[in-house]
Amino acid sequence: MVISAAASGCTPKLFKGMDRVGSGKMTLSDKMFVKVDSQSVYNMQIDFRENSFAGLLVVSPGENGSLRTVFTTYFGMSVFDFEITHSELVVNSCMEQMNRKAVLSIFERDFRRLFGVYPYSKDLCKMKAYQKGSRDGYKVKTAEGKVCYLIDNEKGELCAASTAGCIKGADFKFENGMKGIEILHKKLGLKLKLDFME
Repeated sequence: MVISAAASGCTPKLFKGMDRVGSGKMTLSDKMFVKVDSQSVYNMQIDFRENSFAGLLVVSPGENGSLRTVFTTYFGMSVFDFEITHSELVVNSCMEQMNRKAVLSIFERDFRRLFGVYPYSKDLCKMKAYQKGSRDGYKVKTAEGKVCYLIDNEKGELCAASTAGCIKGADFKFENGMKGIEILHKKLGLKLKLDFME
């Protein structure tokens, strides 16, 4: 990571109360993603406006850094089965009501951001750095757009993240050692809540 002296500018909402400490270039850190070293199971609830449903999300690492995500209801009905590679989203199956390009792209972006399935993760990205106490903030310009990451260095884990955009924008919150995850799309009225099953 290369950091130069701080400069004045607009502070992202996620970094309110933090000091701008510099800018430069960095690669995306493992701390910025939820690690999937083996099969993980989450209780997942999807709330869309007035509607909601819940089930089990199974996340499994694949070859060459790919990721498979399978979501079923608690009664065993398959909702979707996706494989996310560095270059594409492979839809193995998806219930008809969700099998729309706009819906699939939301899940693909969210899961890529959450689990770090990026082709450019080792590339140097432009960034601005913020700091207060044990927390570091990074506003990073990636190939997909700007992402803000808030990291707690004492715990060595991600606290929150956010992306800009009317449709593509989302807020990520992490609790309990990144085992509790909330993804909020305010403009769409969509919320995903994931709770890791021990």
